[in-house]
Amino acid sequence: MSCMAGLNQFLSVNVPAINGEGLVLDVSGLVARKTFYLSGPFDGKYIIMGTHDDVHYVPILSFDGSEIPKPNESFAPAPAGPFTIRRDVEATLKSIKVQRAANKTVNISLASQATCACE
Repeated sequence: MSCMAGLNQFLSVNVPAINGEGLVLDVSGLVARKTFYLSGPFDGKYIIMGTHDDVHYVPILSFDGSEIPKPNESFAPAPAGPFTIRRDVEATLKSIKVQRAANKTVNISLASQATCACE
């Protein structure tokens, strides 16, 4: 008997237009390893919240605008235009949603593999 993950999946995650929580995204059909990509400059924080039961959400990762080099910091060049931050998470979840506390809307994507039955 052999088991393996299914096809690669790329999903767009709902990002709220104002500070607060976005819509729920069902990720129950994805294997444990999930890669999140945030694209675009911002100040503030975006938190990915996860749940096993669609009731109790907990933070599983965050994107913090203070991690981005600013133009006046001499130790690192400032990003020129839009950029992407990547974060990997190992978690089996039923659903996720984004909590926003930031001044600009960004794009957040999720890459993972679909689960499939063992042969």
